[in-house]
Amino acid sequence: MTMRNSRTIRLCLAYDGTDFSGWQRQSANRSVQEEVEKALAKMHGHQVQLIGAGRTDTGVHAAGQIAHFHSDIASIHAERFTLALNKHLPPDVRVVQA
Repeated sequence: MTMRNSRTIRLCLAYDGTDFSGWQRQSANRSVQEEVEKALAKMHGHQVQLIGAGRTDTGVHAAGQIAHFHSDIASIHAERFTLALNKHLPPDVRVVQA
């Protein structure tokens, strides 16, 4: 579901999967999706759902994982947004491009 006046933002992510139980959010285990959603929530001030174009399993690394989300931030400059989001992410997850 999209929000009124929202934009769809595509992310290209890289991560070291060593300490993750995969891409997809899980109730009891650390996931890449959960870490990125927590960072997005800090930037937006509310929960943001991240949709991955694919998934990885426990311990699997990625160099070009694609995901998207809907943002209600009025003006987003891709380079500045990438830098800001990376500041909220743990060191084993990076946004390569937004």
